[in-house]
Amino acid sequence: AAGASSNQQPHPHHPLEAEEHRLQQARHELEVRNRELTARLAPFMPKRSGIVGDHGTILQCFTLRSSLCAPYLLALHTIMGGLLRVRVADTTATASSLLALSQAAKTPCRVWPMDRMQAPRDCSATHAKVIAAYPQGKVISPIQLLDVPPLFVCIL
Repeated sequence: AAGASSNQQPHPHHPLEAEEHRLQQARHELEVRNRELTARLAPFMPKRSGIVGDHGTILQCFTLRSSLCAPYLLALHTIMGGLLRVRVADTTATASSLLALSQAAKTPCRVWPMDRMQAPRDCSATHAKVIAAYPQGKVISPIQLLDVPPLFVCIL
């Protein structure tokens, strides 16, 4: 049609193409929202100390899977960010340095030294049973919300 607008998206010919297009748009919107929330919270996030072995806050150690976390992004960023004031350190010695720095700056925090942490027991079988007991998509295992680098598995 000669009068058709050039800005219109072509209509997919197959229902699966339409669904794929819808999902791609939704994913893009979630990624944009995640970036916006991260940018809004950035001024409130504690900065890394510069001490070797300081991994920052819990939020700085993991990546949230925005496609699953969308309804909870602001709450998760807030809880896992600076408001809990939980920092992650390589060693007990680094943790002591961070605590001393925190006390000197009068900014209380808690520090989790990874050399004293033990990986929790694997709960994936229990989570799978709970997920299977409910309609698909109604229950999400907490670990499904995170992309976890191997270095930080011990603090889950």
